[in-house]
Amino acid sequence: QNGTANTVLSVSDGNQLVREAVRNQSETIVIKPEITSDVTKTQVSIPASTVSQIQSQTNAALTVSTPVADATIPHEALNTLSRAGGTVNVVTEQVDDAVALTLTAGGETVADVPGGVTLTVPAEDAGPGTVAVLVNDDGTREILQRSVVKDGKLSAPLNGSATVEIVDNGKTFSDVPSTSWASEAVTFASARELFNGTSETTFSPDQTTS
Repeated sequence: QNGTANTVLSVSDGNQLVREAVRNQSETIVIKPEITSDVTKTQVSIPASTVSQIQSQTNAALTVSTPVADATIPHEALNTLSRAGGTVNVVTEQVDDAVALTLTAGGETVADVPGGVTLTVPAEDAGPGTVAVLVNDDGTREILQRSVVKDGKLSAPLNGSATVEIVDNGKTFSDVPSTSWASEAVTFASARELFNGTSETTFSPDQTTS
């Protein structure tokens, strides 16, 4: 309703998921609700008992996949989310160029989980300079250097609940034309501020590094 989709996983469906994961020795369990209309916000509610079973009976990670974003929670984090009891909620929301991920367990927002969370968002027009930028509560911004684009999606590692913006942070250098052998690598590295180049306008891709 009104651009928001809510999905509630039943205990019986959760039990079936775990049984299938055990039988198949699954590395990842994917919960992917069928959402046929356009949405900007999704909430998937999972019984804490199901999350606990996944942790205790399998070695699988848990991925919640929606049109807004996918959130992958590593196996080692599942105990942290399940021990509060009640329901684990995974909420993703698109706000302009930002995507917010909110994890709640037992009614409390989870800011940090062991092993972190991987947020994967659609980014069909993304290039090597496309990065995820973490927007902190105080308004400061931090480039997530380990954000990576693959197959039209951008994946970014997060500590837990967070808001990220997807931006093109590619730099232009006069000595690295688009036809250069180094163009894509330089764009990737400079966009993530792994390398700054030798000046504001030059990168010197053939120069030796110390």
